[in-house]
Amino acid sequence: MIIKMSISENIKSLRAQHGMSQDEFGKIAGLTGKAVSTWENGTKEPRLGAIQKLADYFHISKSEIIEGPVEIKKFITQYINDEQKMRHS
Repeated sequence: MIIKMSISENIKSLRAQHGMSQDEFGKIAGLTGKAVSTWENGTKEPRLGAIQKLADYFHISKSEIIEGPVEIKKFITQYINDEQKMRHS
C-alpha cells in the first residue's frame, strides 16, 4: 500500500509551515495568490519552473514539493510496516 500526499496538499502544508499568505507564497514563484489557490484546491498543478523557484527559496528538493517531505514519507512507511506486522502476529 502506498500513501502519497498530493502536490496540492504539499504546497498548502509548506505555505502553512512558513506562515505565509497565498499572495506571499505566489510572489516567490513569480505568480499571484490566485495561482496558489488553484494549486491548493487541486484545480491546476504548478509548472516545473514554479516548483523549482519554490524549492530554491525554501532550500528543499523539487521532489519534496511534488511527492511530500522525506520525513512524512518515512513516517507513513514505518506506520504501514508496523500495522502489517501487527496484523500478521
